[in-house]
Amino acid sequence: MAYLHPKLLDCFERGRNNRERYRLLVIMHCVVLHELAHLLYYKVYKTIDCVEIQEKPSHGGIDYGTEVEHHLFGGRMLSTADFMGLRIERKNGEVYEVDSDYFFDHVMMSNHKVDFDRLSKVDADVDGNVWMGMGEINGTHCVLVTE
Repeated sequence: MAYLHPKLLDCFERGRNNRERYRLLVIMHCVVLHELAHLLYYKVYKTIDCVEIQEKPSHGGIDYGTEVEHHLFGGRMLSTADFMGLRIERKNGEVYEVDSDYFFDHVMMSNHKVDFDRLSKVDADVDGNVWMGMGEINGTHCVLVTE
């Protein structure tokens, strides 16, 4: 069984406009794909694969939910705890601001790859927000904050 944090659905129901709802739909889409990867791994191998129960990930440090995000979107999806921001962090450490309208229309609805040339590259440490991965947003992974 996959878990979706009730806070996501509550925020979606209270969404004031389409832009806000699109952003939440994008986050929910990414969370579901992330969690499905973990669920499929569990169903196939009958063991938990990731950092949910361990400080150090098993299997060479692979978080299969994040790996699916890299393959589908070109990077790890990130959001803030209030779901107001959306970013993609690539394996090389580059971080890009994601417009949820673009992601919803171009990636989710049209099934295209993310075009990083259309996104704005950002300095991850400048804004002071805590950016979390989809498992952390969903509450199924620990939030690891490093200073």
